Formats: sequence, C-alpha cells, structure tokens
Amino acid sequence: MRKFSIFNIVATCLLFVSGCYTKIHGILPPPKTSSKQEQFAIGASKVDITPLPGIAMGGYSIVGTTGRGYWTRLYAKSLYFCDSKGQSFVMVSCDLWSVSGGLADRVAELVALQGKHLSREQIVLAATHTHHSPGNFSTSPMYNEFASYRKGFDQSLFDFFAQKIADSIVLAIDNSQPATVEFSVKKVAKVVRNRSLQAFLLNVDSHEILQENAELPLEKVLDFDDDAYRAVDPNLTMVHFRNAKTKNTIAVSGFFAVHPTVMGAKTEVYHADLYGVATTLTEQYLQKQGVKTPIVALFNGAEGDISPNWSARDRRNTMYLGKKLAKEMISALQQPQQQMKYIELSYRFENINLAKRCFELKNIERCTAERPSVGVATVGGATDGRSRLHSFLWREQVKGTRSSEQGTKQPPNNPLRMELPFLARFVLDSLMGQIVPPKNCPLGIYRLGSLTFVTMPGEFTTTLGRRIRNEIANIIPGETISIGLANEYISYFTTPEEYEIQFYEGASTLYGPFSGAFIRKELVNIAKKMSMDNVRTKNKPYSYYPGPKRIFSLEDIGSEPYLLDDGLSNLVQDLETGKPVRSYPHFVWHDSISQLDPSLEHNIPHISLQIKKNDSWQNFEYQGVAENDRGLNFVTVLLRVTDNKSKWGTIWLQPSKIEEELILRFCIQKLGKEVIYSPIFKSN
Repeated sequence: MRKFSIFNIVATCLLFVSGCYTKIHGILPPPKTSSKQEQFAIGASKVDITPLPGIAMGGYSIVGTTGRGYWTRLYAKSLYFCDSKGQSFVMVSCDLWSVSGGLADRVAELVALQGKHLSREQIVLAATHTHHSPGNFSTSPMYNEFASYRKGFDQSLFDFFAQKIADSIVLAIDNSQPATVEFSVKKVAKVVRNRSLQAFLLNVDSHEILQENAELPLEKVLDFDDDAYRAVDPNLTMVHFRNAKTKNTIAVSGFFAVHPTVMGAKTEVYHADLYGVATTLTEQYLQKQGVKTPIVALFNGAEGDISPNWSARDRRNTMYLGKKLAKEMISALQQPQQQMKYIELSYRFENINLAKRCFELKNIERCTAERPSVGVATVGGATDGRSRLHSFLWREQVKGTRSSEQGTKQPPNNPLRMELPFLARFVLDSLMGQIVPPKNCPLGIYRLGSLTFVTMPGEFTTTLGRRIRNEIANIIPGETISIGLANEYISYFTTPEEYEIQFYEGASTLYGPFSGAFIRKELVNIAKKMSMDNVRTKNKPYSYYPGPKRIFSLEDIGSEPYLLDDGLSNLVQDLETGKPVRSYPHFVWHDSISQLDPSLEHNIPHISLQIKKNDSWQNFEYQGVAENDRGLNFVTVLLRVTDNKSKWGTIWLQPSKIEEELILRFCIQKLGKEVIYSPIFKSN
C-alpha cells in the first residue's frame, strides 16, 4: 500500500479544488445617460433561450427530473425604455426558474461590451419561475446544490443564458422607436388560490385583503376553504406600448402574482408552464389582429403563497388555466385604458447585505439572521406540492426552541427535536453548512410615468408584498407594481406573523423572521431617496463562487424509452378527459450532435407542419396561426445519443376541433439546418 505524506494530501486537495470549483467575475461600468430625444421610446425583443436536452431542471429539487426535450420554447423578452431626457432602463422577463445576481451582473457586462448605454443598475432581470427550465446555472452554491436533483454548476449553461439574455437587451435597444403607453388594471378570478391560508390568517391585516376580494367569484376544484380563493392579489396590470405615429402595437407587458407551476415535477421536458400558455395565446390573438411580431412579456409578483387553481398536475389543467389567464389579459387590452400623457423615467438601485442587519420594528430592535437556515417544512414541500418526505417527519408546524436569529425554526436535520450527542450534532451541522445562499440583496425601484415597479429578490408572500406596495404608494403617487424573482433569488420572504407558524414559506425564509420586514424597510428608504442623485461614477468589480463544476451533456437523458411518449403521460393527453393518448401523429429522425452555442438562433430542431393543397405543399395554419413548435401543440424529445449521432422524435398534439381530413407532413429543420420531411399522414 502506497503511503502519502501530509504534503501529498494537501497538494491533491488543492488540485481537486482548483479543478472542480470556478469563479465568476468581471467589471461593471458605471451608468451613462443616453442621448436626448424628442419623446419617449421603447424597444422590444424576444429571443429563444431553450437549451439542448440533458440538463436537470430547477425548482423541484430532489423530486425533479432531467429535460429530455421541450413542449413550449423558453424565451427572454426585453422591454427597453428611454425618455426625452435620455434616462433609460430595461425590464427582461425570462422563462427560467430563477435568476441569480451573478447572471444579472454578467448580462450587464456583456451589454456594456456591445457599446450600449446601460449599467447594472438599469437592468431588471426577472424570472417567470417555471420549474421546467434548467437548473445548475446559479452563482449561489446553495441552489446549484439543492435546486435540482443533480448537483453542480454548469459554466457553459451560465454563459449560454447570459449571452442570450444580453442579445435580447441589445436587440431591444436597437429596435427602439417613439411610443405611447396605455395601461389598465383588473381583478382576475378563478385562476389562483392561497396554498397556506392558515399562515395568511395570522396576519393582523388579513381581514383587509379578504374584504377587498369579498366579491371575487369562486371556482373550487380541491378541498380548500373559500377564503383561500380570496387571500390573494387578484390584480392583473396590462401595459400596452404602441408606435407613436401608426398606433400599431409594439409590445405588451403583464404583471400577475402566481407560483406558475401547474405541471408536475416528473414532466420530463422544458416548458414555460402556465405563463408560457398565457403569453403564447395572447401573442396569437395579437397576431390575428395584424401585429406582425407580437411580444407579450409576463412578469411575476408577490407569489410566495399563491398557487394556480389546478385540480391535477397535467397539460389539461395548464391549458385550462392558461386560457383563462390569456382571456383576462386580452380582455384588459380590449377595455378602455389609461393613456399616459407625459412619460418620465427614473430609478434607484441599491445592493444591501442581508445578513445580521439590525433595525427598529415597532420600537424594538430586530435583526436578520447571520447564518441562513431552512426549516423542517421546507423538506416536506408546500401544502399542495408535498415531497415524499412529508409522509414521514418533515411537516409544517414543527418548531424548535425560539432563538434570536431564526425564531421558532427547527433545522431539518433533526425533525424530532431530539437531544443528540456531540458527534451527531457536529455531522448534522456540517450538512447544514452547505446552505450558503446569497448575502448581497439587490433592490430597485423603477418609475415609468405613473407606474412604479418594485423589485423583490425572491418569493414574497401576498401580505408582505401588499405591505411593501402600500407604503411605497404613500411616498410615490400612482400605481405600484411588484416584480418578484427579480435580479437575485434568495428563496422566500414572509411576514413575522406567517413565519411563526412554520409553514413551507416561513421554513424557507432563510434569514429569519424579520428578513421580510427588513427588505420592506429598505425598499421604503429607497422610495424616499428616489429624487436624490446616486449615479455610480466608477467601475465596479463583481465576483461569485458558484461551487463545484459540472458539465451536463446529451447523454444525461439516459437510455432510449420503449415508446416515444414514455414519461409524458401528463402531457400527451386528451384535453377533454385528461386520459393519456397513445395514438398520435409523430415522426422520428436521426440528427447530428451539437453543443450549447449562444451565437446560434436555435440550439434545438425546428418543427412545423405542412399541408398539401392543389398538388403543392405549404405551411399549415390552424385558426390563423402557423402550426409549429413555437406554439402549444408539439412535444419534441431526444431519444438516444450514440457516437456522433442523435435520435429525435416529435409528437403533434392535434387540436380536437380539426374535424375535416387534411393531408399533412412534418417539416424538420435539423440541427445542421438540413430540412427533411416525414411520410404523409392524415389528420383525424
């Protein structure tokens, strides 16, 4: 047996660390004022950010799975604003489970490298929070460790998203044109519910929210109390941007609070879930109205305790609720809207440290925790999204001895609250030490005419979001709108009252019972300083250590399934009955192998249908919309990878309303841009 000296061991460890860990770093240039112009202008863009299959999906943690293909495409949608004084900022909605501070910083650096007058402070980068986008691209070790069922940080995936999102912003800037702005606000019913009503009712102001929503009509699909459907923020804000001369639609943005996860954890393909359905249907509506390239960007709000009103975790429910939300979005665009006469932009951005921050709350000094922690209920899952471990010990309302930092939270490594020997405590505490979320917390307030947008770096509960908006509305007149999951992800934030009961949201509030109140105080202070000059004048370095590296590959999809639709039963189904469909139009082909390349417009195949008419083939349109994989009716999966070849299959989810017999074929643009066609088939 070979012997190693201490030097050998240390040297080996250093090599291991240097080879398996990475550093994300760069320089952020200071803000620059754009050139003055005659009037307010907006630019909009929509860039496909769907990656190759083989990456573990983020959000569902250990119960999640790997993306073997895609249902809906994932997009980055950018809206760039610039007023007559040259003030500007951009808002980007990304179909991702989260965005990290490091991703936002790298995007800002890449935008600056292309010569655009935007700094980090002028970029609002927000996630829609689909749990069927890739994980493992965060600059926080905690989320690369726990957000998906596979561990590690994929540098190439991070670079891919950063470049694609930056390209979206640059494209929006280059597309800017004089514009007008209209907006409307309406209440949406029967789409969402509060999943943690018992915690919500502990808030001293819960009755105010219930009273505000007392007239909301209900649609009960599961055994939830009536108040669960009223303990929500039902407000949908729609902002319509039109060309100043032609009055043609440039883009639409919507703001609505819901944890948009209808599809279950075991769905094995990428997609944008509820928001993807709603925005696609709204864009299709605009296309039928004559808008050539419709862009509808949907931003989330204070959605921490709000679930979609599903009865099952499948495509049937996703389509049903997505159509409801799209109908409300379209209705808001059709109703009379408020038009802004004078549009001026302003913003204020601050990056604060969240750990061990003391402040006065109701005349008592309170502090955020220095050491972040999750509680027992985090492991067991939310009320309507239990993990397997909930059946054992990891349940809500398990509380420990109250501490000054974490309140009543009981760490998940000891759910029975047993007195453990020193060695056991040491081992379990070491495991808890892997929970290293971000400490730096970017906060911003952005003013677009009479609209005020408040960014929130995580998932804020309904009541906490309302308290923040109400206080800021008392300082800045006009409509105040939350943008959740923006610029960073630091898990959940609750009110102190909600934290006490230790439901899923409180257990997942990392920096203690007063961290939400601290963010609230800081945002209010930022609102009070909006008129002050805070422009950074020097370059600012940034650096992040995202943890051990991992390289995902196409081979991570595993072996070829027995049938094309294996693992897709909640997706390939009859929308009337919800039953799986085993007979469907499909096509299988062999393709080349590719790598993630942000310079390519598409990193995955492009699928469309063609119809034969008068002895010639033409692109097939259904109800005035091109039938292709940019819509909602195709599922495409990677089946096998061998040597330098790949095998793919696509399924057409034929709409039930097609009653006539049509002669059709699949048209496939392969990875190498070669175009092939399937054998002819007939609809129905």
